[in-house]
Amino acid sequence: MKDARREFEKNFILKKLLENDENISKTAEVIGIERSNLHRKIKSYGIELRKEG
Repeated sequence: MKDARREFEKNFILKKLLENDENISKTAEVIGIERSNLHRKIKSYGIELRKEG
């Protein structure tokens, strides 16, 4: 059950990041969590964001 929840949360975060052009501040606002908490979750789930430049 724990693994299923983690997988759901990871996919949810990925979907919301893509919907918000990987803008962490906007995504955190949409999800309703603190930006720092979203950063921790991104790192925890091994989500890689596109690099600009």
